[in-house]
Order: sequence, then structure tokens, then C-alpha cells
Amino acid sequence: MKNKLIISAFLLLATIARSQVTVTAVAPGPRFTLDDLWQVTLVKNNLSINEQWLNVSLTVYDDHASKLVTSTTKQFQFKKTVININKANLSSYGPIDVNYAQRSFKTELAKQGGIFPSGNYKVEISCNLGDGQFSEPLGKYVYNINAELVMPIKLISVYNNDTIAEENPMFSWVPPYPLPAGNVTYEFILTEIEPNETPQVAIGRNQPLLKTNLINQNSIFYTGDAPKLQIGNEYAWQVNAYYGGKLLSGSETWRFVYDEKMDNYEPEQYYVMQEKVPNNCVYITNNLLPITFVEDHTVVDSIMQMNIKDRTGAVIATEREIPIKYAPGSNYTFISFCPDIFPLENGRYVLEIILSNSKKYYIRFINNSAPGTCAY
Repeated sequence: MKNKLIISAFLLLATIARSQVTVTAVAPGPRFTLDDLWQVTLVKNNLSINEQWLNVSLTVYDDHASKLVTSTTKQFQFKKTVININKANLSSYGPIDVNYAQRSFKTELAKQGGIFPSGNYKVEISCNLGDGQFSEPLGKYVYNINAELVMPIKLISVYNNDTIAEENPMFSWVPPYPLPAGNVTYEFILTEIEPNETPQVAIGRNQPLLKTNLINQNSIFYTGDAPKLQIGNEYAWQVNAYYGGKLLSGSETWRFVYDEKMDNYEPEQYYVMQEKVPNNCVYITNNLLPITFVEDHTVVDSIMQMNIKDRTGAVIATEREIPIKYAPGSNYTFISFCPDIFPLENGRYVLEIILSNSKKYYIRFINNSAPGTCAY
């Protein structure tokens, strides 16, 4: 009986101690990762836990109350009155232990780049004794969150790696989805690409030729008020969407070349892309490869990826480097290997084009152009 009284008294004291931490948290926006959930504040209400080793765990449940994932800090001592744990200082409480209760959810999360799929979730945050002796937490906070997986901005035109002749082109893009109610502000950025720079580096480092904010607008003309595009120069552009002053979505960075001479060139023959790698080769002698697609609908506008492979099958260039010239709404286009745009040594190659629906097209060609030759 005496032992039972001692155990009961000990459990009572432990229960009192475990109620001495106030836990609160701030829910993230509708598009979030596991790290974004770490916006936790702990308030110590009793000095008796100063020497205790604690940890904080964050558990996410789906709308069927099934556990999905638990993220737990390392053990630490509560020396301050208030502790804030967030993304900025999360490494101080690491290594963070992450345990997935459902493998399917882990796979889905990986597919989305760590962003939670759309759905309703319950988030439970608890401050625990680090030795794990008792199931009751020292403090606890629970909230619900509705996740909406925002589809990012998709750029439409000027197309990536296109060569344009328009002095005042129109740039357009598809807004992120779903859009929140109210005004969404789009930040349009265009800058020149310096030699040996990638488009991404140019956007982040160079002074923009044009940087402007547009409310609920998904296109913009490059008007005469902006600095003139220079013949032969490369440019990069990007669009970011903001809502309530916070970044909602960012686009890829696309590249194009301004060259008015290319507007006057029309190939005499277009070579048909095949759905399998053909055995025969086409010959080009002027560093230009004109291609077309046999389709009932236009497909050039839906090109997502391009590769040039050498005779061993190794990829030597992707859509980031390959300049393509086409008219929107047309299945006719050509790729330039002119020395001042994208030089390609003489030899055998395969061009692979992948559309947004994952359909693939191929053409095998031999570049037999004289050095420096270009048709325009």
C-alpha cells in the first residue's frame, strides 16, 4: 500500500510538472512544407523544469485522423522564459528526427518537392520530457490547416530559347492555380544575359532592363519606354506572383535572343520529326535545322524539353542552350547552329523533343556546314 501511495504521489507531481509549459503555434499559408510548420512558441510557467531535458514534437494527421508524419527536435533544456522555434533557427534544435507513419504519404510528398498535397490536416505540437517516461506532454497545442497545392506560374511567350525579331514583344504567362480571392501582383523582370552567364544568374545578378508590378494581369508588352533590345543580345525573363505582400509563386527563368535578321529567313524545306529515332539522316549545310510535326493540332507551343545527343547517345545540349525560332500556333520551326548563336561542330547528332504530354519526337541529322556558314 505504501508503494502504491508513493507511485501515485510521484505521478501526481509529474502531472503537475507536465502542465507547466504553454505551447502556441502559427499556422503557415496554404502552400507549405514540413519545415514551414515549425513556427512554435514555448512559454515556461514554472522554474521547476529548468534542469529538465525536453523535446518538441510536431505530428500531422489527415482529415481521417490518421497519423502521417512526426517531426521531433533533439533534447534541450528550458533555460529561458520564452523559446521560439522556427525555420530560421530550426538547425539549432537539430538533428530533427522525422518519422513517416505512411510510406505512401512520404512518396507523395517527395513527388511534390516537399510541399504538402491539397487537403485538410490536423497539426499537433507537444513539449515532452526528453526521457520519454510519461505519455502526457508538458504542454500541447492543436490546430487545423487547409492545404492548397498551388501550381506555379507557367511562362507562355516569349518562348524559351526563341530568337525573335519583334522590337516590342509581348510576354505572357499562365497564373498560378488556385488563385486566392483578391488582388494578385505579378512582378515582371527582364534583364540582359552577359557572356558566360546562365539565365538564372543574370536574373539574380544584373540590373533589370524592366522590372514592374502588374495587378491581376498575366501579360505585358515591352513598350518603347523601356531600353531598346539590342540585335544579337541574349535576354532572360521571369515572373513572380505576390499575394498580401508574400511570394505566392515564381516562374522558371526563360531565355531569348533578339535578332531582326532571322525574321527574313524562310527555309526551303522542313524535315519531319519522327516518333522513333529514324535510321536515315538529314544533311544540313547552313547551320540551320528546319523541322515540322505531322499533327492535326499545333505542338510546337507545347515543347517542354529538347536534347541534342551525339553519336554515342550522350546529351550535349538541352533546351536551355538550343535556340529555336518558330511562329506561335505553327508546327514549323527551325533550330540555329549559327556560330554567333549556338555553334555545333560537324558530325552526327539526334534531336529529341519532348512535349508537355510526354510525347517524344526525334530526327537524326548530320551537320556538314562550312565553318562560319549561316543562312541569314
